[in-house]
Amino acid sequence: MIILGLTLTWRINQRTIPVYQQQINDSLNEIETNFPSELEIYWKENQLRSSTNRIIEVPYPNSIEKSSQFPPLLGYFIPDDISPDQFSTKFNQESLLVITSKKLFISNLQGAWTDAPLTELFPTEDIAINKNTSPELILKLKQELKKVFDLAKQLNFIVIPLITILIKFWMSFIEAILIFLFFKLNRFSINSTKTLQLSLHLVVMAEIIAQLASWIYPNIQVPMFTLSYWSIFSYIFWTQRKQFLKL
Repeated sequence: MIILGLTLTWRINQRTIPVYQQQINDSLNEIETNFPSELEIYWKENQLRSSTNRIIEVPYPNSIEKSSQFPPLLGYFIPDDISPDQFSTKFNQESLLVITSKKLFISNLQGAWTDAPLTELFPTEDIAINKNTSPELILKLKQELKKVFDLAKQLNFIVIPLITILIKFWMSFIEAILIFLFFKLNRFSINSTKTLQLSLHLVVMAEIIAQLASWIYPNIQVPMFTLSYWSIFSYIFWTQRKQFLKL
């Protein structure tokens, strides 16, 4: 399972993270290209202001595939300090994000909002974002994001195998309970220790099949782990009934 955790880490580092990194870079490039020449946004005295008092709509970048589960707009920027109770009266459409003069609000897609102060997201010094300064700021942001992604790739080799082992052991324990009940219903007197041991072997085999399937078919929607686990168990039970009786 440690080896499987490492292979999963390698797959995430080589396939998943680069895709997200490229999408973010493409989105930043799109912002730089389409930044309005007449617009200027100021970060000063711990408040975000703009050269216009109107509400700014922020659509989804073209590089990100929009899901039907998400709101029509990516976000709004309103240079005012308002609360979520006022969103319905201020905005024409629902959005995923709302940036006010002091806070960032993120929708949970169920009508509730979580917020974070902009002081935690912006530096302490004053910033002016316009058509001329945006390329330099976006370049710095890309460099910082690259450092974050590189650090995440390194930590993944520790975190993902540990999480994989813990999750799969827990799943093995739960599935072992079901197998134990199955044996009891079929009058097989196999103790819980042997049942858990069998379940641990099945979990390893099922995880191998699930990972191979995800490599070959990245967009597969079938729960391959569960399907593999119970398919292998059914085959073993059907072909090894006499061995189970001996146990």
